[in-house]
Amino acid sequence: MSDYRAGIIASILCNVNRKKESPPFAPGDFFESLKVTERGKMTGAEIKEKAKMITAILSGTKKKGAR
Repeated sequence: MSDYRAGIIASILCNVNRKKESPPFAPGDFFESLKVTERGKMTGAEIKEKAKMITAILSGTKKKGAR
């Protein structure tokens, strides 16, 4: 979280002082841990598996009649 805060501050300072034709900076430009990688769309099976993981992490239970 502290990397994100510092990245926001750094990107604001750089964006205020950048030339109009240069691309804007993002927090990930200053911290490798904040880099966003491009992913393709998730399949239905991947979404279902991700939902199961989140439910397990949050100690959720499956409701009766749910798929």
